[in-house]
Parts: sequence; structure tokens; C-alpha cells
Amino acid sequence: MKSIIQSINPEHVFNMRFGGKRFSLKRIEVRKTSPDETPFKAYIYETKQKEKSFISKTIDGVETKVIIRRGGCGKVVGEYICRKVEIVRADNMIQAYYSNRPETRLTDEQLFAYANGRPLKFLYMEDVIFYDKPKELGEFWAYNEELHNRFENEENFCCYDGTNEYGELINECAVFNKNMTRCYSCWEEWSGWCHRITRPPQSWCYVEELED
Repeated sequence: MKSIIQSINPEHVFNMRFGGKRFSLKRIEVRKTSPDETPFKAYIYETKQKEKSFISKTIDGVETKVIIRRGGCGKVVGEYICRKVEIVRADNMIQAYYSNRPETRLTDEQLFAYANGRPLKFLYMEDVIFYDKPKELGEFWAYNEELHNRFENEENFCCYDGTNEYGELINECAVFNKNMTRCYSCWEEWSGWCHRITRPPQSWCYVEELED
């Protein structure tokens, strides 16, 4: 089974974990893209907290800078298994929304604004687990499709001239950079999992499944 990490904002993570007295748990994650093959495991990365500041002024003119911090821990807090991905076309959005409203935990305005007239994917969540202790991003290995394809095609596939999952040039091999390992030039067996994740994906990316 393949595995991914998804970046999910704290509000949705909360709804997955607690739901609320009047609402069911969020069990459908709505996305514009997702893996094509099911089932897959999804690790839940709760996005970091954000800061918003403004100047507060008292009656006598004293100004104070107020900082409001909202958001999550910036770590992998749980996981789930997705065995079904439903593709919902724009013309079927209303029907899909009202039949799944409790599980998406989205308002109709949020759903339609996110879709913007394009199809969406409904990821059905099963076997949801939240960790007692969140995991760091650095515990996960990222998959590099470009280097894997070079391996399959028997090409020169040292990570020195490859790109990472963000499209950035990798200019150091594992011999010189201890954060990057499993390059074929350095290991007899090589699977495409060539470096640890250093920052969360914008939406999702493939990762190597963690060992229990």
C-alpha cells in the first residue's frame, strides 16, 4: 500500500478528531488532487500556527501591538486509510454535497468556492488514528519519481543532478549530505526513497510508510 502526507489545517484536523456535540466526525477529505490508486495510507500533517497582529489604541491614545496566534502544531498528528476516492463533477456538486454534508464538515459556500467550477475528489477516511505523541516531518522519507525512473531505465541516477519533490535541484550526494541517503550511487539497493522531508507539501506527497 502506498503512503502520502497531507497538509491539513487545524480546523479540519479538529473536526476529524472531535467532531462536536452537534456534528459528526469529519470522515471525507475534499481535495482537488489525490493518488490514483487505492487503497493508500494518509499521514495527517497539521499545519503550523499563524500569527495576526494589529494595533490596539486606548481612549488616552496609548498604542499596543496585539498578536493573535492561531493554528496547529506543525507535526504529523495521525493517519487514516483511504479505500475509496469519489470524483465529483461540478454539475453534481450539489447532490454530492448534501448527501455527504455531515462527513465533509464544509459549508456549501466553502465547497463551491474551493471547487471553482472544477471537479473535486472526495477521499473517504477509514481506520482513523491520532497519535499520543505527534511525529516530526524529519521522520519521513520522500519519494523521488525522477530518480526511480532513471533506475528503471538503467540511466545515471545519482541524486547529484536530480530534483526533489518540490522541483528543486539536488546538488549534494549522500556522501556529503547526511540528510540525503539511499542514492543508488551510495547503496547497493535503491528504491527511490532518497531523502528526509524538510518541509510540508503544499497539498500532499508520497512518503515511505513508517515502521511500527
